Amino acid sequence: MKEIVSALAGICLVLSTTSAFAQDIPANNCKCGSWYVGAGVGYSKSHIDDTVTPIPGVTYILSDDDNDWGGKVFAGYQWNPNFAMEGGYVDFGQISQTLTTVMPAVGSLNADFKSRGMFLDAIGIVPIGNVFSIDGKVGGYYAHNSLDFSAAGPIEPLIPAAFATAGVPINEYKNELKWKVGLGARYDFTKNIGVRAEWERYFDLDTDHSGGGTDIDLYSVNIIYFF
Repeated sequence: MKEIVSALAGICLVLSTTSAFAQDIPANNCKCGSWYVGAGVGYSKSHIDDTVTPIPGVTYILSDDDNDWGGKVFAGYQWNPNFAMEGGYVDFGQISQTLTTVMPAVGSLNADFKSRGMFLDAIGIVPIGNVFSIDGKVGGYYAHNSLDFSAAGPIEPLIPAAFATAGVPINEYKNELKWKVGLGARYDFTKNIGVRAEWERYFDLDTDHSGGGTDIDLYSVNIIYFF
């Protein structure tokens, strides 16, 4: 995530320097045959499952933190007024779930899930006027997921044996190919510089590495520079 924020800060610096020399947007502002790069930051929200199988003799409280900062860097090529291809790298931050035991002993079991990876999108674009457009996208996401468990309190010494008995690793990593969709709106300040606000949904990520699926939404604001 720090790398994405640093990249965005660098792009902002470049754009602020070049914008002073940018020409006015021409009457026909088609980005046909244009390469572009960009970066964005925003808010990620995960739709994780709050259901936990009852544990005989154990009373517990389940809580989760399914929101975090997210961001991405990307590059693309716009063939014509209505179509572009785009690829990049996205990071959703961290999702956490905590199971706090009340009886027979007080303690907690925490699960931290992270997903980051590469994506490739096909983008349909609808220009509206000279400087505004809306777009829809569909694509693939090659995810690198990590799931790490930790415990605190009296139950902590029992966790390694319990996980070993259940055949579940305490730390697990998984790569998977999933699909995604998105909607966005772009405003071009100059012929080279635009800002795009968008929503994207990444489908069916394996947050518990058991084959189940969780969708993650990313709401972001992105700076784009056209060559």
